[in-house]
Amino acid sequence: MKRRPGPWRPAWHVVLVAVVLLVAMLVLPRASGRDGPGIPAVVAQSDGRAVRALRYDAELAVQQGGDLLVRETQEIAFSGGPFQRGFRRIPLQRVEGVGEVRVEELAPSGRAFRPGQDVPYTFALSGQTAGGGPRSGDLLIEWWFPPTTSASRTFVISYRAMGVVRFYEGGDQVRWQVLGTDRPYPIQRSTVTLRLPAEVNVPAGSWLTDLYPGRYLRDTATAGGTVTWQAGDIPPNQAFEVRAQWPHGLVSGSAPAWQAAADAADWRHENLRPVLTLAAGAAGVLIPLFGGLGLLLIWYTRGRDPRIGQVPRELDSPPSDLPPALVGTVVDEHADAQDVVATVLDLAARGLITIREVPRAGMAPMVGGGRDFELQLLQERGTLDGEIRPFERRVLDSFFTRGARLRLSELGGWFQRAVPGLQEILHREVVDAGLFVGDPDRVRQRYRRLGTLVVLAGSVLGFVGCGAVPEFADLVW
Repeated sequence: MKRRPGPWRPAWHVVLVAVVLLVAMLVLPRASGRDGPGIPAVVAQSDGRAVRALRYDAELAVQQGGDLLVRETQEIAFSGGPFQRGFRRIPLQRVEGVGEVRVEELAPSGRAFRPGQDVPYTFALSGQTAGGGPRSGDLLIEWWFPPTTSASRTFVISYRAMGVVRFYEGGDQVRWQVLGTDRPYPIQRSTVTLRLPAEVNVPAGSWLTDLYPGRYLRDTATAGGTVTWQAGDIPPNQAFEVRAQWPHGLVSGSAPAWQAAADAADWRHENLRPVLTLAAGAAGVLIPLFGGLGLLLIWYTRGRDPRIGQVPRELDSPPSDLPPALVGTVVDEHADAQDVVATVLDLAARGLITIREVPRAGMAPMVGGGRDFELQLLQERGTLDGEIRPFERRVLDSFFTRGARLRLSELGGWFQRAVPGLQEILHREVVDAGLFVGDPDRVRQRYRRLGTLVVLAGSVLGFVGCGAVPEFADLVW
């Protein structure tokens, strides 16, 4: 009966790599947060503090030339505390720069903040102020206010965002991200107002407007050169963007340098990404499904043991003259020390060696545990070539290196040194005898290497893919 090597079990280091990568994907993208209105949600929940915005309004005034004057009003309700710092992060990928930054508090103090830090009624800028491209960073505005516990404050952040308007023959556009994803508190309501220059009047029915994601939109209104969006019930860390288009030529200016790259990115996000999302989701289902079916097919056609028919209840004699070491190797698909011991006993049963119990040297016979065993080779090793198999020859050559007699106590670390070689020759013998179609250890090793290679190749391709198309990094993984 031929037997195939058993199924491969994943090596521990392969599992470890997979777990580390999974933890990195789940944990690293979420590591962020600051104090004040931007306090991390996990901190707010753990110490009883909480933050919510009663309103978060934005007034966007389009200027001739394509700049945008932005005024953001945040009415923040603090529960618990104290709180004393807030922040606003402005992405610069789709603006040419940010300037004229001011911070003030409408209530309760009605004070303007001055440049500085760590002192109430001061604000500081960090990061970049120039932008205009996919590799641009962010401008971080931080401000400090008196320690506040279970009270409300209303802040106003205003600034000039340069080079915001997109110019097209079919109509000029503004796409503005009102909220980012680094705001771990909910917003009850938000009013966003976009105004074109005072001298501009948009003909009725010429506005095209949108708020994305649309599930937060409550109402939209247009009048002349103004459009207003009403949004509400916006959860923590949810970004949203307003979009508006009016007839070309009403506002002067030319396309900013970042516009072409942004148009391409928007097309990919709005048209290509849904297709890739569907494909990635399908692959996430089909790869394990067909991969599992493929492994099952490989096992069914190449890995399973053949049917052996009915097994008798009782055997009166050995079913074959197969040596016990080969039987043990076939049974558990692995050659080990007990197979070597079985070989020694079999050689004794065949009259090639004798085994007798003797007192352990240096110990009195009456002392418990003083037993030893002496092995004696009854024939010259050179005369046994026709009677023993290669692995039996290896056992005798390993034992009787100093003569025809040997005590087991004299072996010392023999097993550690000799067993790997005996395992190799036993595996070779079961293959040569037709009991296996391949060396079990080598087959398992081959599958371990293949599994490790697949995991490492997938990891490398994942990192390369994320670097090549960062906007689709989540789909790549």
